[in-house]
Amino acid sequence: MQFGEGREKNLIYMAAPQATTVPERADVTVVLSLMDSGDTEVRLVRGAPPDVSAGNATSLPSAIFGVFTLTQRAGPCPTWSAPDGGTDAGNATSDAAPP
Repeated sequence: MQFGEGREKNLIYMAAPQATTVPERADVTVVLSLMDSGDTEVRLVRGAPPDVSAGNATSLPSAIFGVFTLTQRAGPCPTWSAPDGGTDAGNATSDAAPP
């Protein structure tokens, strides 16, 4: 698979979303691209759009395609805290100043 220039390595994973409805719990393909610049690109892909003409669109998961670029920065990492004061990173907010 080719994802363009500037990639040192591509890693492919499968992820299982924690959705509340059965169709949305379908696995998502995750491609992590480790870039020559030190950044990381994340792609999320799941299926084609449902075939509504077949009458079963409600039982199929929705298609997903997303590209996210994570940029490496110098310096310490920001600290995180959950709204309830705990350390639940899933619902965390940053107290770091915006860039």
